[in-house]
Amino acid sequence: MVAIDTVLRTVGAAVTLVATTALFAYPLSHKIHESARVPDVFGQSPSTVWEHINLSTPDTHHVKTLALPFGPEYFIPGFSSPVWVKRAPPRVLTYDEALCKGGNYWTQVQQAFDGNLPPGPAFSIQSANNGWDILKRERGHLPPRWNDAFQTMASAQGVTNPNPDTEYIELDQGIFFKNREGKRITEPSDGFYNLHVLRDVAAIISTDSLSPSAALKKRRNPPPAADIPNLIPPLNRLSDLQWVFWSDIAGNNVGRLRFLGRDHIVNDDTGAIVQYIFRAKKGVDVVPWPGLSFSIDTDEAKALLGTPNSLNAVWLMTDRAAVLGRRRPVVTIWSAALTNWICMMWDLAPE
Repeated sequence: MVAIDTVLRTVGAAVTLVATTALFAYPLSHKIHESARVPDVFGQSPSTVWEHINLSTPDTHHVKTLALPFGPEYFIPGFSSPVWVKRAPPRVLTYDEALCKGGNYWTQVQQAFDGNLPPGPAFSIQSANNGWDILKRERGHLPPRWNDAFQTMASAQGVTNPNPDTEYIELDQGIFFKNREGKRITEPSDGFYNLHVLRDVAAIISTDSLSPSAALKKRRNPPPAADIPNLIPPLNRLSDLQWVFWSDIAGNNVGRLRFLGRDHIVNDDTGAIVQYIFRAKKGVDVVPWPGLSFSIDTDEAKALLGTPNSLNAVWLMTDRAAVLGRRRPVVTIWSAALTNWICMMWDLAPE
């Protein structure tokens, strides 16, 4: 079929580029499906998924950088025939790594409870006007996969006939802002957060989210990591935005905040830890409500605290310890019916 001329393995073996000399039947500019299956190449299984890009450049003598959709990769330019790109599977967080992180986070939170850490930054609702476009702030509806969890929240709070309607807030970091040094930044990050706030049961459920810093890192040509803090608004963390809007809604009862939910989790690291726990405890990948619950005294809870989708809980307890008081969290994880989406709920129960 196709003769193999050159195989270049990139630094860190991130990708393998296989350039072919024989022309395909379709023109090089023809857009094919992003994933294709190719014959066995150097021991690779025929089912290996490769992604197709076209490469055409007269320079055959220098190594250049090509910004592929999944990040900058190195290749030898000069090939006019199609190039196949094999992506290495992303490395995900291991259980032991998550357990170590979560244990350190919990120690940090306890130090805050003891008054040994300073409080977090004092943001107001007006702070959100610096860089955040509030696309929606309206009456919302609890996601159906949270109906049972909502009843658990109400029982834990001793609330009868709670209102299941939410205040739905949709935020987009899509407008100009002044950074932490007061410099005007005219290129937004395009990060976003969606929140459901339930006043009666003192809960905040976060659905789709992408922090400004993560949005910048996902760009085709991301800025240097050291520059990112000056390219995002001072008010940028999910935990701080949750606190700002909860404070605005709860008023003098801000210390009542009890539940933090993460809905439709798609983060690979969090998913890997949740799946590991599901398999270890139940022997299956999908565990619907009531799912599995763990006190912070357990390794499972600490491992879940060490996942990216629990950072908002870590920072809320750390930064707002003086207002929230000492808490003894319990985490519940489950998979939504039909979709298998992962849900996580932190119950910040008073100690």
